[in-house]
Amino acid sequence: MTKKLTTVHYIKGLLLFRFIMIIVMLIIVYIVLMKHPEKGFLTGFADPILERVNIKDNPENTFAYIIGQYSISMMIILLEYIFLVKKKKIGFWIVFGIDFVVTLGQHAPWVSIIIFILAISKETRLYFKQQKVAETINNMADSELTAKDEDGEINNF
Repeated sequence: MTKKLTTVHYIKGLLLFRFIMIIVMLIIVYIVLMKHPEKGFLTGFADPILERVNIKDNPENTFAYIIGQYSISMMIILLEYIFLVKKKKIGFWIVFGIDFVVTLGQHAPWVSIIIFILAISKETRLYFKQQKVAETINNMADSELTAKDEDGEINNF
């Protein structure tokens, strides 16, 4: 019997918690928008939800919009869980990175734009090209080993 890492248990628990919270939130949104409770705890949620999605007097489209928005998060969470259970580290970290960018993009869209700009910049592309990095290192080494004397002749050390 092998002992599983505690971190894996925490990650599974957090993924399950996020999944359950999305389901609970969708149920609350459905009750608020479709059933229109007159009194109770959920009566104050209708106006903020409608203001958040900027749709008035059309609860069916609002609910579909919210389901569509969170279905992407649910699919990403399921992919993370599947890769975690199947012990596919690279797949898990790729999907985790996508999840991070998608989640952060909902709250701060400019972060995704900055990441995109950094990814397409010339320096970043050159940094990840192994041949260019090797050439740069060789050029730096050659320039350090080569020096000109007072007459302008090149001396190699």
